[in-house]
Amino acid sequence: MSRFVVLLGGCLALFGCAGGTPLPENQASIPFLSRATVRDWEAPDDKTLYIQHTDRTWYRADLFGPCMGLPYASAIGFVNERSRSAFNRFGEIIVDGNRCKVNSLVETQPPPEVAAAGRKARGVTKD
Repeated sequence: MSRFVVLLGGCLALFGCAGGTPLPENQASIPFLSRATVRDWEAPDDKTLYIQHTDRTWYRADLFGPCMGLPYASAIGFVNERSRSAFNRFGEIIVDGNRCKVNSLVETQPPPEVAAAGRKARGVTKD
């Protein structure tokens, strides 16, 4: 039994529970993420969240599983990893009171939906 747990833990560390897909090597962290430092965000589906920091850098958060309501949310919240000041792949996103765990966080280009629409920035709930 303990051998299974060790092997499973090693598998999770290598693949991040992403169905056997290795995590990108360029994992990012967003310093001091809060509603005051998020300029915009976009959720094209229930497993992906794009976050724009006030410095206009975009990040893509891939979630462990579906985050119900994410594509339709009008506001979201963030929980950093254990009192850290930066949001990283160990953080969580809050949607309608539900916590959704982040699997991977990487710096990226703006999502096509935002680039094409020229949309006004959306809000974030209080931490």
